[in-house]
Amino acid sequence: MSHAKQLSSKKVVDIEEHEKVYEGNVNDYDATYALPKKILKTVGFRILINDTNIASICWNLYFWFNLINVLLATILESINMFLMASVGTFLDLFTMMPCVGYLLVATAKAYKIKRYRSVYENLVYELRDMWPSGRITEEEHKIINEALIRLRFVVKAYFSCNMTLGSIFTVPPFISYIRNKAGFGDEIMLPFFYWLPYDPCIGNRFEITMFLQTCHCFLAAGFMLSGDLLFCTFLSHITTQFALLAVRINKLIYVPIDDQLIESYPLGMYSKLHLTYGQMNDEEKGKKLNAELISIILRHRALIRLSSDVENMYSFSLLVNFLNSSIIICFCLFCCARQNLHLNNMSNKRNKEIEKQESESEEDQDSGSEKDSDFDSDGNFVGDKELQADFEGRNPEDCDFHGIKQLLRQLFLKSNVDLGGLAQIIISQNYVGSVVKQCLDDGQDEDDDEDDGSDGVFGITTVLNITKRKEENCIKQIRTLLTTLANDNADDRTKGLVSKILSDEANHVGLVINERILNIPAAISVPLFSSLQSELDKALKKNMPYNFQYLIWICKTYKTGDDESDILFANQEEKPLAEESLASFDVDVTEQADLSQWDYDGGAMTPCRKILIFEGKKFNHLIRLLKEEVESV
Repeated sequence: MSHAKQLSSKKVVDIEEHEKVYEGNVNDYDATYALPKKILKTVGFRILINDTNIASICWNLYFWFNLINVLLATILESINMFLMASVGTFLDLFTMMPCVGYLLVATAKAYKIKRYRSVYENLVYELRDMWPSGRITEEEHKIINEALIRLRFVVKAYFSCNMTLGSIFTVPPFISYIRNKAGFGDEIMLPFFYWLPYDPCIGNRFEITMFLQTCHCFLAAGFMLSGDLLFCTFLSHITTQFALLAVRINKLIYVPIDDQLIESYPLGMYSKLHLTYGQMNDEEKGKKLNAELISIILRHRALIRLSSDVENMYSFSLLVNFLNSSIIICFCLFCCARQNLHLNNMSNKRNKEIEKQESESEEDQDSGSEKDSDFDSDGNFVGDKELQADFEGRNPEDCDFHGIKQLLRQLFLKSNVDLGGLAQIIISQNYVGSVVKQCLDDGQDEDDDEDDGSDGVFGITTVLNITKRKEENCIKQIRTLLTTLANDNADDRTKGLVSKILSDEANHVGLVINERILNIPAAISVPLFSSLQSELDKALKKNMPYNFQYLIWICKTYKTGDDESDILFANQEEKPLAEESLASFDVDVTEQADLSQWDYDGGAMTPCRKILIFEGKKFNHLIRLLKEEVESV
């Protein structure tokens, strides 16, 4: 009997020599919570830490302060999103919905962690107790090692993605702010589109608001990371325990190694290495198997319970994540389809010429003087040829630079204004204002298709903040020009008003530019100003500096006599606006025009400029008057 036992013991030792044995270390488990713990501490969570009463009160105050800030950001973003829904487009909603959804999910996860702290701590401690700390097989070691590698990668990658996302929102506005202060003329704007009950561009409000929005951004990211990293860690450890449990279950099964079970198969290896107990009697084998089976069942039940806890903690946030992502995908598809439809409609439009062109031979016979007579002092075509074409308003682009500059030259003539710099500003703020261009014709020649579109700007309608941009060279020149013209041509009251509004930094002044080729009918101004009105509303909801207390409007006019009634407006729609102005004055630009006078049937016309000053709150009323004038013509 003793001889048999010695043989059996030796056999077990010989078998174990065929399998590598590792030592499990619970420190590997604790290390997986290193980064989540740091983030939890940053935003005010103290999971797995026992604080004194005073420390606990301080940390609770810190957490609730952070949560209130994120809730405030959620409310302000939501208000602005609903306001944008009333005046904006689907594209505007699409740009705001991800932020609102992100804030809602982050808030929900933060509340769950705070409200159910004991559940989260129990998950950590129970999974820690399950972690192998003794001798483990090579297969178990491989499962644990691969799980830890995957978990470290997911945690670090997810953390990096969230920090990168926050930087994408906050760093560009910060760079633009620095460049603006350095004199490069960059447009400053806030990182996020909050609804604000104040003008952020007055005083130091912009800097304070930008700092708060940056803090809100990374606080929300901290709340999001706190919940998601714990979620990933819990799932990784639970699935690892299920995999280890599967190994234990496989070891329970004994199958003799024969022709049907190859020795190298897992069941064959388990039989060879673990279930060869020599002379162990059936009762001992039964007790050992029964104890192992009970342990496996209890472990399985515990893992099912922990899985249920994780599901309960994250079901709502996962639902919001799903809904937010689904809506974003739908909006992406809608916007893409809408853009394709718009491009197809543009390509199908045709330009129609209603009168036949004169033959080339007849054009060659025209004298140079006859050609010159077709243009006025501002370079506008005034000949008898009539063309009908389709026009549309577009956002200013870089290729429109020369066309915009040419139109500005019509307005400012030979005044000391950097028209190139002014054109660049108009292009840089292309979210406000439009240029008039001829609709595309898909029947054009190939040479036309390669054209960059720089020679087709027929009009420009926009408004510039000459208070916010007062440090830029061309705006300085315009402000100086307005002051000089007022001093030379206006009465004392108007001089004082011009000086007051240009020196008051708290009240912003907008310069309205409404310039086009003379032959373009006044009717085109209606959709242009309607678009400008809508774009200004959107910009204000995004806290951009377009809240004007005063507006300055420079009109091109022609005098046919000494009376006010003898004034003709180059842009007919501007005629009724003069009566609504706070103040106005006329400037004779005869010396700057190429031709001092313009002949017409009733005599001669002298080119002038009428400068109108309005209250900013009257802008919508001015647009209504403009539309009524066009309809009455």
